[in-house]
Amino acid sequence: MDNLFTQLTEEIGPIDNYQSLSHKVSLIRAGNQQFIVKKTSQVELYCYISLPNQIQSFQINFPRLVHSLKLNANTIIVLEFIKPSNQNINHNELIQRLSEFHQTTLSNLNINSLATHYWQPEDNYLLLQLAPLSEQRCLRNVLDNFYYEFQHLFAPGWLITGDNCLDNWCCSTSGDVYRMDLEHVSLGSPAIDLACLQPNWPSFSECLKTADNYLKHNKQFKRNRFQLAADIVAATLWLFAKRCNTLLNPTDDQPIHPIISEARERLTTWLRGIFQQVYQHPDFCQYSL
Repeated sequence: MDNLFTQLTEEIGPIDNYQSLSHKVSLIRAGNQQFIVKKTSQVELYCYISLPNQIQSFQINFPRLVHSLKLNANTIIVLEFIKPSNQNINHNELIQRLSEFHQTTLSNLNINSLATHYWQPEDNYLLLQLAPLSEQRCLRNVLDNFYYEFQHLFAPGWLITGDNCLDNWCCSTSGDVYRMDLEHVSLGSPAIDLACLQPNWPSFSECLKTADNYLKHNKQFKRNRFQLAADIVAATLWLFAKRCNTLLNPTDDQPIHPIISEARERLTTWLRGIFQQVYQHPDFCQYSL
């Protein structure tokens, strides 16, 4: 940390105050300015350099990249600190901003510099660990079905944030909307971003409602409401599996996360129900997934 502060002092001036926000993010003060210092990836560095020039909407802003450096093989970025307002971005506005993000022109982006996401067989194995042994054979069939049917979620087509939790969006005190985290930006289906907006264990009707709202804003999107809602269901399942990858392997001093305990009780019932809602929906026979 001392080496980092020494290098930063040379670039932005003496550091007056330091506050750790997480194991990767710190807030520092230099003179009368505040900055976010983040240990990150080359993907996020590339996105902070490139995306502000690519996003066509004037409604999406990004913190200004002040400085970047390499330290012990780690990529460090320094961003302007955006002071948040007390007002959160509302759900409808967030979906509109997402649709604008998704419609970014890709021609000038180096797609090899973006993140990549996959649905791998081991992701399903993590979910099987949450089910009673007596249910695992049935659950494996359901998971395998989703795995094979929804690989198109990861096909290059749209620019997505890849991690669309609400904490990654911010309304500034001036009323501007900022996207705060670009580490997982990739190409894929908008359903991956929309899945992050769903409650735990969403119903198919909730996913249809999100799909309807999104399709109002993205007229270029060619999949219909049923297809998009089914994609949101599958993306929700995949994101939960990715989350389990971390939560099922806590460090020795961490208790089991509450969502894991809840999943042991609810996952099997929810998955059976949502599977039936998708595959027995009246539109299922009419439209190919």
